[in-house]
Amino acid sequence: MEAEQRADGQGALPLTEICIRALTRYKRFLELESIEDCTWEGSQRDLTWCTWHLWHRLYQDNYGQPDPEQLLPLPGEPPLDYAPPPGLDCTPADYRGMLQQREADIAARRAAAADRLRANYKAENSKRLAAGVEYTTKLPPPKRAKGSPAAALQRQRAAASPARNLGGKPAGKGHWPVSWVPPIAMAFNHLVTTLRSALRWEGQPVRPYVHPSQYRAPENVRLYSDGMHKLYEPSFLTLAISVVTLGLYVGVPHILLALLAFSWWRPAAITLGLLLVSLLLPAKPLRLPSVLSSYVFLCWRRYFKFSYLFEKSLDCYQDYVIAQFPHGAFPLGALLGGTFMATEYPGYTCYATAASSAFYVPIWRHVHAWLGTEVCTKTNFHHLLSLGVKGPLPHRHHHHNGPSEQQQQQQQDEPQLSSSHSGKGTPFASAAGAADALLPPPEAAGPAGAGWRLDPATGGRKTGVSVGLMVGGIAEMFMIRRVHERIKLKDRKGFVRVALEHGVPILPVYMFGANQVLDFGPPWLQRLSRRMRASVGMIYGLWGLPVPRRLPIFKVTGRPMDVGPAMRKDHPDFAARVDELHAQFIEEIQRVYYTHRGKYGHGFENRPLVIC
Repeated sequence: MEAEQRADGQGALPLTEICIRALTRYKRFLELESIEDCTWEGSQRDLTWCTWHLWHRLYQDNYGQPDPEQLLPLPGEPPLDYAPPPGLDCTPADYRGMLQQREADIAARRAAAADRLRANYKAENSKRLAAGVEYTTKLPPPKRAKGSPAAALQRQRAAASPARNLGGKPAGKGHWPVSWVPPIAMAFNHLVTTLRSALRWEGQPVRPYVHPSQYRAPENVRLYSDGMHKLYEPSFLTLAISVVTLGLYVGVPHILLALLAFSWWRPAAITLGLLLVSLLLPAKPLRLPSVLSSYVFLCWRRYFKFSYLFEKSLDCYQDYVIAQFPHGAFPLGALLGGTFMATEYPGYTCYATAASSAFYVPIWRHVHAWLGTEVCTKTNFHHLLSLGVKGPLPHRHHHHNGPSEQQQQQQQDEPQLSSSHSGKGTPFASAAGAADALLPPPEAAGPAGAGWRLDPATGGRKTGVSVGLMVGGIAEMFMIRRVHERIKLKDRKGFVRVALEHGVPILPVYMFGANQVLDFGPPWLQRLSRRMRASVGMIYGLWGLPVPRRLPIFKVTGRPMDVGPAMRKDHPDFAARVDELHAQFIEEIQRVYYTHRGKYGHGFENRPLVIC
């Protein structure tokens, strides 16, 4: 009924009153937190000033009356429709933050107490071991007289139960000396501890929800992904999973050749046939969250000790063209970086492009599609950028049956969807619906490329889209050298043309270590590979197998290179502008390489960059 009144513009209630009516029934910590976060995510509406008194009630029920000197101020200014709750004599403050801070302090004290207990246990264990060693070094007691009553009692006990030493072995010929038992026990305990540490299960790190507008990364600081640190070493189980899965994935062509060689054996022929039949299944860029956040990719990042650096924090409401170097024998750097970005910043959409030959290989075809990868063509490049904030180019016609047509249909039906999708069936339906009602209509966002756009799926502000590509491509697979880094860039200008047509900044990305984990050859097949647009050769690493060497991979993202306003391809200054931007990008990628190669180490301090 309230939704109908708001739609008619009659009897509209203030947002504060609607939110209070919807929230007074939910007074638990997790429910209030979920309501505020979902309302902000769905309608960009901050309910801090509407719910502070409920958080005050929770704080008072759990920890008593707060100290007035420790109150945290509420962020920002109160909204225009804010009205203080009647009958309250408490001061408005950020009681949610105070409650979270109090919970964090309690958790820290519990962790400190657990650490003290572990330290005490280790100390007591050390004392017991030391006491055992000291006991075995003592001299045995003097022998008793044979005729004494004590000697007789000792003989009776020995006859009833055979004598045993400290190791549990019966005394006699061939038993372990007593002085050997403590070292053997200590070695056994050390072996058990080592096995437990090697076979430990390293789970996914906890990542709290962060709104895309709050995505921030420290600038010019090398960070390790997934909670790792500089001295981190993966467990044996993580290494085993990584070696097996990497060998199987990178070695798909080797497996196909082996199945073809043994095709006279029926199981091999059936397996090869099923793999080839899978090529008939469609492969569209889906970006499945379950695949992007897979535990296998987490093990891969820990195997390579993946780290990253941003020279400047990226804007989540901006589109980018990501130009990545080098390709290497296999684009593992781009694969690790793409899955990490999708896991660490799930609100930002990042697509990738790959050579068409990769989509004619079983398993690779569908894994690429699940990761959001399309064939690297000009049409697909323009189509993926058209899904971003700026939308499709007005002078281009995309003949692509993809998400763009669905978005256009959703934008046409948005007036009908705005009253139905905003939290139907959820406890915060009224609050989210009222917040959506305050958003400007889609027409207020302006045309494509001006201002910001609404996302039909969430009703909030649309986030940007990035499209990444390996500029060097197949040619860089044959450019791996031991004494210097080589990349293919001088005659590669297509990505600059597309970025200029859309007016999208270009991100220079260099992945240190991508050329060292695998090798590719023989070199004389380079010309044939470029003609076939396929990598004709063999990938090899550890032990001559398609298993990458365990070397760190360091991804450096330079400052976004602004290309200026969008320019049509038929503009008379278009070619000159492309050449100017291309020369500027070459200087930028050189600056990124020489600025950060010392942070990677491994001999890169004296390793020059050669651009072909």
